[in-house]
Amino acid sequence: MLTDLLTSSKGPGVIGTVLALIVLVGFWSLLVLVSEDTKGPGLGAQIKKKEGMILSLQNEAKHWQKEAVGYKERRRQKSDHESLQGKLKRRQARVQSVMDTLVVGRKKIAKLQADIEVYKKRYRTAVRAKAVGEELTQLETKDGEIYKQVKIRQIDAIGMNIQYVDGFARIDYKRLPDAMQDRFQFSEKDASVMMEKEQGAVAVSVQGGKKYKVTRVILDIETKLIAANQKLVQLSAKVKSSQAEMASNLSKIGTANDRASSYRSLPNKGLNWDRAKKYEAQADRLTRRNSLAQADVSRNLSLMAKTRSGIAEMETQKRKLEDQLRKLKKKP
Repeated sequence: MLTDLLTSSKGPGVIGTVLALIVLVGFWSLLVLVSEDTKGPGLGAQIKKKEGMILSLQNEAKHWQKEAVGYKERRRQKSDHESLQGKLKRRQARVQSVMDTLVVGRKKIAKLQADIEVYKKRYRTAVRAKAVGEELTQLETKDGEIYKQVKIRQIDAIGMNIQYVDGFARIDYKRLPDAMQDRFQFSEKDASVMMEKEQGAVAVSVQGGKKYKVTRVILDIETKLIAANQKLVQLSAKVKSSQAEMASNLSKIGTANDRASSYRSLPNKGLNWDRAKKYEAQADRLTRRNSLAQADVSRNLSLMAKTRSGIAEMETQKRKLEDQLRKLKKKP
């Protein structure tokens, strides 16, 4: 309530009235004191006390007057601030609305452009396809070259493929007459894209050829490695078989020699010696067989050594080719 009183237009008048009443009350009290007690010391002290109270009330009144003015100013500033905030929000809403409209407009423009490009592409495709097989008496390019008895074979983004009296040719679209360029709707962008694709296809083809050749060599080496390893297994088996035969023959040779010696030591030399000769001949046959088996073992061991050497060389070559193939696969 006090705040409302201070902030109202009647505040300063009310405060002045209160101050006047306080002053009148003070003087009335002073008169009473003077009339009741005329002694000097008590009266002076009371007057000073009343003067202090009056000064304090005056200072307090000034403070509240100042607060009232400041409060009015703050309320005015708050009102202005709220008004500005409202305007700002309305402006922001308008800006957002415009932005939304702009986004919608851009989408519509993008769609129209896409539709136009689709239409242009269909038109180019149709008009170029329709021109295939068309015959011309002659075709003169911008650089002055003349082709006679022309038959259009194909039209693409780069230019025109034709058959003429002297053979076949591909004419870059920039060399074609302006009327043809306009009719078939050539563009630098489309030509560049197609040229890049063609160059990429050539590179892929060349690269693919290299990969194929290297792969074929690797497969051939792998086939040879399989055959070489199989041969190594077979030779090893032959060596083991020959060595087993030699060991068996040595045992038989020892037995035959022992029996031959036994028969030769007997008194009846006629019959016993014939038997001894029989076992000696058996021992000789086994000894010759062992010699042949030993030769087979030596030959097969030599072949095994050569086969292992060949396998090692082929595996080294295969690793190098596989490294080369990996590098080719990494290239674009």
